[in-house]
Amino acid sequence: MAFEIPTDQIKQLRVLLRKNANLSWYNQENDENLPLPKLPSVAETVAKLDPSPPYLRCKNCNGRLLRGVQSFICVFCGANPHKDLPPEAIKFKNTVGYRWLLESLQLDGSVLLI
Repeated sequence: MAFEIPTDQIKQLRVLLRKNANLSWYNQENDENLPLPKLPSVAETVAKLDPSPPYLRCKNCNGRLLRGVQSFICVFCGANPHKDLPPEAIKFKNTVGYRWLLESLQLDGSVLLI
């Protein structure tokens, strides 16, 4: 049992959808070689959504950072806008891991570890 693709019905559906969308530039006779209008890029579209200064925008997609300079991630592309900056150092002496290390070495914290 062979399955045939209903190409005539697909073409009819395309014609009806384009007519309902009021595409004035659509020419039904030239259906196969239809040039589509040039659309702006995603970065240009995202940049037009909200005009804000460049330092409040993602360097990757040019989208607006929701928390401004404090944003850790861009909502539009998922990139880290501050990847060129080194992360803040974690104070190891204030962590549970430091206390566990001292206990495993049987130290009380009075000795300076280098």
